[in-house]
Amino acid sequence: LISVDFYGPLPSGINNFQHVFVIIDNFTKFVKLYPIVRNNTTSAIRSMNKYIKFNKPAKILCDNGSQFTSIKWRDYCEEIGIQSILIPIRRPQANLSERVNRDIGDRLRCILDENKHNQWSSYIEHVEHIINSTHHSTIGTMPHTLHFERPPRRIWELGADSEQVLKPLTEELIRTIKERTDLISDKRTEKANATKNVPNQLIVGDLVLVESVRVSSKPKKISAKFLPLREGPYMIKSKIGDYTFELCHREDMNKIRGKFHLDALCKYTIPKHPLIS
Repeated sequence: LISVDFYGPLPSGINNFQHVFVIIDNFTKFVKLYPIVRNNTTSAIRSMNKYIKFNKPAKILCDNGSQFTSIKWRDYCEEIGIQSILIPIRRPQANLSERVNRDIGDRLRCILDENKHNQWSSYIEHVEHIINSTHHSTIGTMPHTLHFERPPRRIWELGADSEQVLKPLTEELIRTIKERTDLISDKRTEKANATKNVPNQLIVGDLVLVESVRVSSKPKKISAKFLPLREGPYMIKSKIGDYTFELCHREDMNKIRGKFHLDALCKYTIPKHPLIS
């Protein structure tokens, strides 16, 4: 089973790419990212044709976008012998690629500055490698390791003569991963239920970050997806009601930033390392 989705639109750059076709293996969490010009059925089919050359799934999980409800997509899936499954409407959490989309934005946001947003496609292969080479809490290892049954080669390992001990994908390992996936899913549900009634812990004088209003600019080739998620820090000057706070600039408390609901704030911790601060 794989999940698919589109990520974009992004600033047009190399080869006029403006979107990414995202594929994730639901079991191994292995990700493939394909830069594309348009987010249509034709682009999805072209990307899938590349993917099935080395891995053909039995089922595809996708949203209710017109690209995946079209006759062309349905006929394609029938032709190659893959079952297309549509997730419930307005339930993006059911599609694992939604999480990958957040990861893509986080990685590119760290790599790109405002003058390089249109160069995102040059780094998409690196982003794919980083995601697949990062430890995944659900499976307890790296997606690359589980998918290929061996860890990824690091730059410093290239040319090394030492042999790596491979961990075969046995039935026992598959069963362990399934049990781990179910356990983590239950823990996430418990955490989500527990945080619904978490008391407000912000007080006057605390430093907080404010959720940014991110706006894309096509003329400037700036994508909101790559802009910082939060701005600040600002200081809480006063508390208005149970969940509303008045913020001010910490350098000048008379300079008011505005009134914000608790949902738009997160507590700021001053970095201890001088390079970070």
